[in-house]
Amino acid sequence: MSFLSDPPGSSNPWGNRLDRIGLFGTHLFALFALLGISVAALGLSLFVLAFLLRFRGWRLLGREPLAILSLLLILYLVVHSFAFFWIATTDEMARDVAETGAGWAKLVLLIPFAYWAGGDPDRIRRLLLLALLGFTLGLLRKIDWGAVDADFFRTRFEDYLPANAFGMFAALGALGLVSMRARFWGVSTGRVSRWARVFVWSFFLAVLLEGLMLSFSRGSWLAFLVAAGLLVWLESRGSVARGSHPGSIGRAAVPLFIGALLALLISAYWDQVNERLVGEARLAAQMLEDNPERLQYSSIGIRLLGWRYGIEEWRRHPWFGLGAGTSRHRIAASGRPELLMYEKYWLPHLHNTYLEILYQLGLVGLILLAGITWMLVKGTVAEHRAGRLPGDIGRFLLATLVFVLLWNLFEYRAVRHDWQFFWIIFAGSAYSFHLRTLLRSAPAPPNSEGREPRP
Repeated sequence: MSFLSDPPGSSNPWGNRLDRIGLFGTHLFALFALLGISVAALGLSLFVLAFLLRFRGWRLLGREPLAILSLLLILYLVVHSFAFFWIATTDEMARDVAETGAGWAKLVLLIPFAYWAGGDPDRIRRLLLLALLGFTLGLLRKIDWGAVDADFFRTRFEDYLPANAFGMFAALGALGLVSMRARFWGVSTGRVSRWARVFVWSFFLAVLLEGLMLSFSRGSWLAFLVAAGLLVWLESRGSVARGSHPGSIGRAAVPLFIGALLALLISAYWDQVNERLVGEARLAAQMLEDNPERLQYSSIGIRLLGWRYGIEEWRRHPWFGLGAGTSRHRIAASGRPELLMYEKYWLPHLHNTYLEILYQLGLVGLILLAGITWMLVKGTVAEHRAGRLPGDIGRFLLATLVFVLLWNLFEYRAVRHDWQFFWIIFAGSAYSFHLRTLLRSAPAPPNSEGREPRP
């Protein structure tokens, strides 16, 4: 499969073995990214090692802006983490500086994943489906089926992942099903077979939307509504679709089905939804007006207090921040009572990924990470305009990007394994199209005239 590989018909057993190892590791990683950390880490190690041994486009990659920014980010994190590790006031803080710095660096592993994804639409759909399958199996494994009763559907589900993260992945799974439904339904000529696929798809979508509701995550709800609205608009306008098109069943029926399903779920969970959206906001507003010191008794209020603290501290160290992974330590050491949640627990983080980046890594870190994201978006848009990005994948990537950008305003999980693994799959899939074009544009090496890159 490799780009810049040997000519067809040539004998290179070592290269073929590396290809098989890389592809096996990539698929293993996708399946277990949200199912089992150890197995996912094994898959990650396999495809990264195979990439380092197999890849031969280093000179081209060395001129690629995203790769250059990734290298600068790694160098910055090494120096930055070493400096803050040295001045850490406790052993625990020093360990968190090293681990969190490494966590930020792992985000650049999207490049090896992109290489093995190969810009192959079918392979990317398969990898995304494996990730969704792994998430679903992990969810089913964590449910205590003997304890499922009416109260189960009125209680925030936190047995698998933290509720906000669970809501995020359930929402992204639903967006993926909607975006690529035509592939899920298939092109079978048999009416029974096709409608059976549609039924399974509908059931699967309903389960994911139910999971999104059970997360009781306001950030996930808001981000999903915006991303889903964008998805409907893109399909209706046809602004992205240039490859695959949804089947005739879906144009009007799918938005209506999703709208009806959401309306049914909201009505079923109206008390909880009203409390999360209206009750919390009203409580925070009342506290802010009457007794600002008690804002930490509201989940919205504690976020506002955390954001204020984070901005104040970042402004004292604007360029380089206060160290990777140090926010929870410094919050506890600050002794500021307003950051004590319900007068019991110190705020664990700032509940805002962008503010955490500024707090931990400063403006330099934010510029590097924003630059990588911008180059990723720029390259993907160029592939779409050139007609090399299928419409269903393009819609999903854009909806996912909008979802994540909004979700990160209210949450912070960028250095947790589940979010890192998600980013590698999502960003790697997007970048693979541009990387494929970049490597296929390379001049053929000596003695390989007339060869074509393998698919």
